[in-house]
Amino acid sequence: MSSIKLTADSGGGTVELKAPATTGSNAARQLTIPDTYSGNGNIVTSDSNGKIGLNVSSPTELLTIGGCAEFKAFDNNNGQGGFHSTGFIIGNAFSAGKGSSVSDDRNMIVWNERGLDIEFGTSNSFHSKFTYDGKIELGTNSSPGHTSIDIRATDFPTFRLYDDQSSDNFVIRYENSSQRTQFINNHGGVYIGRGDTSFGSLSDERAKTIISNITGGFEKIKGLRTVIGHYNDDPDKYQKPFLIAQDVQAVLPEAVSTRDPDNLTLKYTEVIPLLTNALQEAVAKIEKLETDLTALTTRVATLEAA
Repeated sequence: MSSIKLTADSGGGTVELKAPATTGSNAARQLTIPDTYSGNGNIVTSDSNGKIGLNVSSPTELLTIGGCAEFKAFDNNNGQGGFHSTGFIIGNAFSAGKGSSVSDDRNMIVWNERGLDIEFGTSNSFHSKFTYDGKIELGTNSSPGHTSIDIRATDFPTFRLYDDQSSDNFVIRYENSSQRTQFINNHGGVYIGRGDTSFGSLSDERAKTIISNITGGFEKIKGLRTVIGHYNDDPDKYQKPFLIAQDVQAVLPEAVSTRDPDNLTLKYTEVIPLLTNALQEAVAKIEKLETDLTALTTRVATLEAA
């Protein structure tokens, strides 16, 4: 039977808890403190690979905990304080007694029992925070005020959603130099600047390759239904003005997204060039009619004078 020894070295007075091998130099070394009170396994287990288990008999990682870990914070109180009765909990919701507070008591939780903020930092500086009232700070640990998520950076504070399967990404970015917020879906995107009341999009000719001109707009818009209606899934049946995606698709397919063929999406602002062309053609027709009318009026006046 293996024995446990407590020894102190002569220099620093270090106490070691050892479990010598049972047979041979390659035999497994294991230290176990059983839970003899409840009979629910081992309180502490150490295996031959240096893995430590708390309340588990077969640790799978360097530290494996069966249940929850709680870290109690020290209340200074001018040097007279001690460890607070509650602390920071990481573990299973059921084991932590929080099963009724989450959707599933099997969930893993990070829980500050004291109702204080949870902060993250590196190099002796705090950089992020989860506040006690559910707000998130990224790039700062100052109070977010009424903001739910606060992202800060020296320049270009950015929020990105990234699809690692297709390399697509959606970005919301603030540009300090131009004082505008940019919304980008892979490329292009729209902007809203300081004091703006509407979005702007990149339209510099130098950034474009022009394929062709839009023509026939006057005739094309005749087939567009302009209607008032509501969405079928709107329980309040709130009425609003519409164009119909299928109508626009027939004359300007570039303005209609077919990514979901069962739910066509119309990009209303991209219909503006067609409407502008239609207006230009209408103006040309009006100007021709005015020219013809002037000529006809002059001819009539000449005939009457004779």
